[in-house]
Amino acid sequence: MDILFEYMLRRNRVLCIVYDRKDSDRPVVKRFLALNSCEKIPYSTEDELSSILTTLKKHYDSKEVVVLKEFKGRFFQVCPKTPRMICCNYRLVNTGFGCFYNCAYCYLQSYLNSFGILIFSNIEDIIVEFENFLNQRDKNTVYRIGTGEYTDSLMLDDISMIGRLLVERAAECDGVMIELKTKTDNIDHLLGIKNKGKSVVGFSLNSVENADKYELGAVSIKERIIAAKRAVDSGFLAAFHFDPIIYSPDWSGKYAEVLSMISDEIDSSSIAWISMGCFRYSPSFKDIIRKNHPDEKITLGELVSSRDGKFRYPHQLRREVYTGFNKMIKDTIGDVYTYMCMESDDMWRDVYNKDYSVSEDLEKDFSLAMRQRFFEH
Repeated sequence: MDILFEYMLRRNRVLCIVYDRKDSDRPVVKRFLALNSCEKIPYSTEDELSSILTTLKKHYDSKEVVVLKEFKGRFFQVCPKTPRMICCNYRLVNTGFGCFYNCAYCYLQSYLNSFGILIFSNIEDIIVEFENFLNQRDKNTVYRIGTGEYTDSLMLDDISMIGRLLVERAAECDGVMIELKTKTDNIDHLLGIKNKGKSVVGFSLNSVENADKYELGAVSIKERIIAAKRAVDSGFLAAFHFDPIIYSPDWSGKYAEVLSMISDEIDSSSIAWISMGCFRYSPSFKDIIRKNHPDEKITLGELVSSRDGKFRYPHQLRREVYTGFNKMIKDTIGDVYTYMCMESDDMWRDVYNKDYSVSEDLEKDFSLAMRQRFFEH
């Protein structure tokens, strides 16, 4: 474990760990404190923590500091869907806030203003909420549950071990698919899990050019796909998320290259799903992107206000992209479940010939597809 994390420390330059003294005996905190090569600073009160972080701002970048802290909010929730758009009703397990990487398009820039990467120390409470959900779930529905909404699922998972705990418990339940979503290749600690059930390691992808330009700090597209192959070879399912798709006149060729890389390594039968989502942003986010990434070009295209208030490519352009992308997936990779993330009901009719009036319609179809594909054998 130390060797794996020391690699992450070198690669992502985490230099300081801040923790609550009263949590010193908690398993996740003990694992962090057992590591080498970082400064470790305890605190006892919120005021002391605030003072420590103020001082650390003078010496460290925010992405170089990990803060271990008890979380008193809700760990388990349904994806906070965009109003007036169709959502797949993905379930979320909140495990922390913040990320090593510096992706130009990442929406976390708009509201994660605290210093440091926050990892929740009370993992036992996460498991309690997860158990409550498992006990109350509709057993006729296949649930997809992920940990990567506000952080990268795997960037520090070899230390927190949250992924292992969730995978091992979900494997005991029919119709539950845990997804660990990442831009890393940090999967070695998961490969030895004996019963993986129908758990998924999901990889956020883009074109090679866009990843190199806009996903600073993340491993390369090739490295992610090789990690996906290793995960599949060990018994996991893989998933791929092309979100955001960034339009350019030659977009199809750039993304076709990545689909071919996937096809060369992974059979479609081992792919749980592939999602597509065109680049979009809330009105205030454009200025944040330009401030944090002055050389970016992604906001320069034609984007128009849509029904949820976010700016998107015009409907006809999005339709052409989704239709073309979906066809490339089927032609290159084969029979795999695909869907659009946060799109309108009329886009679903145009691209998939599906008449979804509410998000539950998509969730029902998604659940049925997963049941037929992975649980009825």
